[in-house]
Amino acid sequence: DGTTWEFAAAAKAAFLGFKAGDPGIPVVNGGFAVNSLAVNAFPDDILRNDLAEYFDIFNIHIYDQLRDYPAIVADWRRLLAQHGAADMRLWVTENGTYAEGCAAEALPGSSNRVQSPEQEMVWAEFVPKSQILLRSLGAARTFTFVLPPMNEKHGRKEWGMIRRDGSARPAFAAFATLTDQLAAAQFLGEPDLGSGIRAFLFRQPDGSQTLAFWSESELDRTAPDPVGGIRPVHEFRRTFAIPASCSAVLTDLFGMSETVSPEDGRLSLTATRFPAYLSGGSDIPVRTPPVGTGAVGARMSGLDKSVVLSVVPSEEFTVGVRKNLLLLSAGAKERKVKLRVANFSEENKRGVVAVEGAVPSGLPGAIELAPFEEKEFELRLPAGLPAGRHELVFGGLFNGRRISRLVLPVVVSAPVAETPLLPGSGDPVRWRKNSSGAMTIAWDEREKAVRFDVEFPPDTDRWVYPEFMLPDGFPEGTLGFSFEIRTAQAAAEKPDINLVMLVEGEGEAGKSHHVYYTPSCGEWRENFIELASFSPGKIRQFRIGMNPRRGKVTFFLRNIRLHLAGKGGACNKK
Repeated sequence: DGTTWEFAAAAKAAFLGFKAGDPGIPVVNGGFAVNSLAVNAFPDDILRNDLAEYFDIFNIHIYDQLRDYPAIVADWRRLLAQHGAADMRLWVTENGTYAEGCAAEALPGSSNRVQSPEQEMVWAEFVPKSQILLRSLGAARTFTFVLPPMNEKHGRKEWGMIRRDGSARPAFAAFATLTDQLAAAQFLGEPDLGSGIRAFLFRQPDGSQTLAFWSESELDRTAPDPVGGIRPVHEFRRTFAIPASCSAVLTDLFGMSETVSPEDGRLSLTATRFPAYLSGGSDIPVRTPPVGTGAVGARMSGLDKSVVLSVVPSEEFTVGVRKNLLLLSAGAKERKVKLRVANFSEENKRGVVAVEGAVPSGLPGAIELAPFEEKEFELRLPAGLPAGRHELVFGGLFNGRRISRLVLPVVVSAPVAETPLLPGSGDPVRWRKNSSGAMTIAWDEREKAVRFDVEFPPDTDRWVYPEFMLPDGFPEGTLGFSFEIRTAQAAAEKPDINLVMLVEGEGEAGKSHHVYYTPSCGEWRENFIELASFSPGKIRQFRIGMNPRRGKVTFFLRNIRLHLAGKGGACNKK
């Protein structure tokens, strides 16, 4: 539940502690587990706090389709470059797939399900493909999730390269073969072996070469259905030939090897969907050169890293649902925040803290800090801040050196009386059904809210996200919108996922920005969805809903209000 500024301050202190214990130990950032940087600004907001000064290796999680790996890694590289760490080493500390779909077989005496033999083979295909692809994109290490068996999504999703009886799944054998063939090898680049064939050339420590190759399948090219998944029915056999003057060893997915010999100076081979390895062949030209894995080491810009700032807001503020900004009512009186200045060094420090943007009152003059001392100061935001987005960028100079920044975004909202209801949002006719179950939408007079009832068929992926259309987008100057939600469930039945989807288009078309909201556990709960980070005018619809645990769910929505820069606009409408 931590905010971007809390995460940054804690990570800085942790880095300094690790390095105090062992200056040579490599430190990685807390792994980012976001689907897309295009729809989630949390990593960028954290790194704006100069956090690239406080880790040596950048690590992320990837559970997307194989076809999207190049764009995903490129996005993360661009983000690192924006923060002065373009060549930092990259690790993928969690990597997996949902391509096999929901586990197909029942586990006696348990609500958990297990993979069928066909589903196990999807994973066996995925593991070496994902590892080799990520290596080709510059990832220095990739950690497949996960070795032991485990279930998620109410037992319907099974992970693990080991079965519950301790036996090895095909993915384990495929991973062992990959390790045996390529663990010590250096990546040289990608040869061109023809349409539909992926090939990756490696050099072994003894100077010999190993060619990893496969034929593209649905796993490489599509986004599989999350329930039914894909099944390795077709082998996608494609033949190719390479120049060769001597015999080579061909090893299949599971480590079975055979000697293959050339004819007329060429070695004829067949690629299938399952990766194979050719060792001992002649030099093969590469079409795409290798991508470097980057360097270990934090960004160095001369900062005094030992002085760390943190901020604690008063109860007048609320935290935005994306944990990257503070919300403040225009009518708030005190507007207090506590500024903490810590010296994580064995030296005395003397300096000043400065703030850019909305400068608060109460900033101290010169600050004296003994070794490992922290001091706290009470600040007040200016009383005249208009409705809108503001930023406080804290920094300073201690012992003649700059310290790292702390960025505190604040959105000031207009009073409720000046905040208009979104026209039509209280009319059940304006909401479109969108669910994997049977859904009804009606006005509930007692709750003064739109009521949504859904009943799901058995053994289905449960989701409900009713749609509200915005033909002209949100009005210009929209900072965000708030809504009240109530569900009938208790805390123990809280949905796995609660999302607002902001869609730049109609239906399933267009870019969708997914924002988590704080769910209700039987009470009315208000949420604020910030739009200032997006282009509000491009949003043509939004969905508010959940992935519930139960087969039947009821929830209510009311008071969907627009928060505009300056004063509120049109008169309220139901």
